Amino acid sequence: MKAFFETNTINRLTDRPDYLKTVLEARDCGCLTVLIAVESVTEVQATPDDERRRRLMATIAHFSLTPTRHPRLGALPLGLGRVEMPNDAARIAALRFLKDLPDQYHASNAGGEGCDYFVTDDGEMLEDKRIALEGQIGVRVIGLEGFCNLLRLRRDDAAQDGQGRHCNH
Repeated sequence: MKAFFETNTINRLTDRPDYLKTVLEARDCGCLTVLIAVESVTEVQATPDDERRRRLMATIAHFSLTPTRHPRLGALPLGLGRVEMPNDAARIAALRFLKDLPDQYHASNAGGEGCDYFVTDDGEMLEDKRIALEGQIGVRVIGLEGFCNLLRLRRDDAAQDGQGRHCNH
């Protein structure tokens, strides 16, 4: 299973160690690949509170960064971006209904990477425009709580089946 986490999700993981533990357990057993793009690091680095920023970066450090599909100046030489393809540009254009450009980038990256889930706690993407967003990116949009519940159910189902794995595939 592949999931893209955007910045609101990182904030929530930082505030909820139980959620972070659930995600890390699934990742560590090989059932989950978490993608976080460089846009989240940029947003976190703008956090004015030094302690909060340090805690958010510590959460991000648990995961590998995924190069953005929408690189800006400097991203490519640093290995944090890939060349934007025509379908990436078309996807971002179709997401203009989202009010924030970083949200457009996050959603477009999730769709472009072929994720199974786009995990967000952003109200606009999760509640107000979820159906339209899922239609545009072809990825299920889910909140972190629901995603962690899904991971726990898969773990528990696998345990009941006696498979000895974290997730039931």
